[in-house]
Amino acid sequence: TDASGKRIWQVEARALRREHGWLLYAVNHGGAAVEVALSLPAPARSLKDLRRGVALPPGSPIALGAGETWLIAIEQARQDSSP
Repeated sequence: TDASGKRIWQVEARALRREHGWLLYAVNHGGAAVEVALSLPAPARSLKDLRRGVALPPGSPIALGAGETWLIAIEQARQDSSP
């Protein structure tokens, strides 16, 4: 979604669940740059842009240029499963 919560057309995102987070692939098929706000099932502890090798601030929007692809590792806080 965009910053106001509206769906962004021509942006595709896929996510794969990992043990303590997600692997996210996002691509902008459109002809203009967009800002994407991630909606996650739990707060992110850290985000890392795997193509550039840099950390991203959790909670900040991601700027996808026209035709640009991002691959992001999202780590979430580990939940204690002990009673």
